[in-house]
Amino acid sequence: EGSHIGTVSVSRLEPHVPNELKIMMAGCFRQTFDDARGETDKPNLVFDGVPLPVERCPFRFPVLCDSNTVSLVLRFTRRVDLQDGFETVGGKPTGPRGAALLADAL
Repeated sequence: EGSHIGTVSVSRLEPHVPNELKIMMAGCFRQTFDDARGETDKPNLVFDGVPLPVERCPFRFPVLCDSNTVSLVLRFTRRVDLQDGFETVGGKPTGPRGAALLADAL
């Protein structure tokens, strides 16, 4: 049998990667908490040193925004605390930009 990639580590994405490509990319990784669902042949995604999926997103919203990974990382979490860092991104109110990022991620 051929070799298998077990883990892929990501710390940031280029800013102009289309959201559709991020969604397709997410489908290449194990997304379930339960190996019985048959995703054992897919590699695990590790973001900023944290293996995904996770029950609660350990990353503050500005970290995800700055790394251009909102729509990727949130696909691998069950819960996210939007109050933790959501109110500011780069020292400015998140406003429509943050709402758009969340909408794309969902």
